[in-house]
Amino acid sequence: MNISILIDLIKNRYNSKIIIQPHDFPDYDALASSFGLKKYLQNFGIKSLIYFDGFLSQFINEEFLEYLDIPYTKNIYVESNFESFNAVVTVDTMPENTNITKINGKEYIGFIDHHIHNTKDKDYHFEIYEKSAAVSSIIIELYKNNPGIEISDNVANSLAIGLLTDTNSLSRGVEKNDLLNYYYLFNKIDTEYVNYIVRNKISVDDLSYYYRAIKSLKMFGEIGLIIIDKVSNRNIVGIIGDFFISLKELSVIIMVNRMDAGTYISIRSEDDRYKANSLIKYIVKDIGQGGGHTYMAAGYTDKKLQYDFFKKVIGDVKNNFKQ
Repeated sequence: MNISILIDLIKNRYNSKIIIQPHDFPDYDALASSFGLKKYLQNFGIKSLIYFDGFLSQFINEEFLEYLDIPYTKNIYVESNFESFNAVVTVDTMPENTNITKINGKEYIGFIDHHIHNTKDKDYHFEIYEKSAAVSSIIIELYKNNPGIEISDNVANSLAIGLLTDTNSLSRGVEKNDLLNYYYLFNKIDTEYVNYIVRNKISVDDLSYYYRAIKSLKMFGEIGLIIIDKVSNRNIVGIIGDFFISLKELSVIIMVNRMDAGTYISIRSEDDRYKANSLIKYIVKDIGQGGGHTYMAAGYTDKKLQYDFFKKVIGDVKNNFKQ
């Protein structure tokens, strides 16, 4: 992990300024890792802005942003010198992914991502592309590998929250290095506060989505299918998927959210026969894009897919799905 390449590049070519851009509807991991990177780069005299083109999901606790002093934007970054920032690094995504809206007139010079099964269209000046349960874990390692840089309380707390929420409290997709990175943070964090944020991910308003999802559930053996329409808070769909994958009768859940612009698909899997990243690519082959991990993946197509499409796909998968 050679962060010095990025530091030298920003300082020598981009006037020590960089835009850090997570995906459009950032979750805790995307926000925390962007914030952690911003604070890390400050130690080298680099000024950065965190920018994204969507909005914060309802499950992101406002107290998390205020208490940790995490800067964020709503649709457009309102800052007088925004135009002086010419370069962009993406976090928790790659520049060509469908979950990010590229900023016109800016140069995308690199990315930090942990979705190692995603494919990129070209090589960038700077790439950190590592197998990890969360990008927050990768950012923790930056601090751990540079003991001369002190990690502040709010950075430590935010990165712990990012790691714990993306791994369902270290129970999903965790590598040995993720555990070591969390151990590094353990004595630096406010565990009571971190656990409070991690446990409280939904609101009363979200219960209507659960009701709609329960009514929609169709089971094809161990594979569950849920189709709900026009859920603008797309991250809540994945959280609902986590709830359904906890049912002992299901080892795979396919969550479908149909919007006017197309169909968003979120998959959770605990079955090695149906790896989530392979399954999403199978579903959107030739009609969209998708990727992720073996246990958690997502995809999108501009087509409005119907129930019969998914019923046929699930039948094909159960009969002859190839990993």
